[in-house]
Amino acid sequence: MYFYEGKIWELDFNAAFADAEAVVTIHRNTRWKNLRRYTARLQTELDNEGFAGDLTFYGNIAPFWPALLAGQFLHMGHAAVFGLGRYTCSVSNVAPISA
Repeated sequence: MYFYEGKIWELDFNAAFADAEAVVTIHRNTRWKNLRRYTARLQTELDNEGFAGDLTFYGNIAPFWPALLAGQFLHMGHAAVFGLGRYTCSVSNVAPISA
């Protein structure tokens, strides 16, 4: 698949999955949201559902950082054109508190 400047995004999916398994969720404050919207074209209401909240991960996210940063501006998932799929990223070098 070609992207800007004629470059190919090559990804070793096996390595990416191995890297992802080393990242852990240390905080999760999410809730399921049910949203309804009216469509004039279909003259009916449609459901849009998804998570809202915040997550904190611990581990080496460097391999995922370019995609995460791009997603902040491009949004992701279903119904992004309606403003859904928005997220922000921040970095902290604080280690998690051991239980």
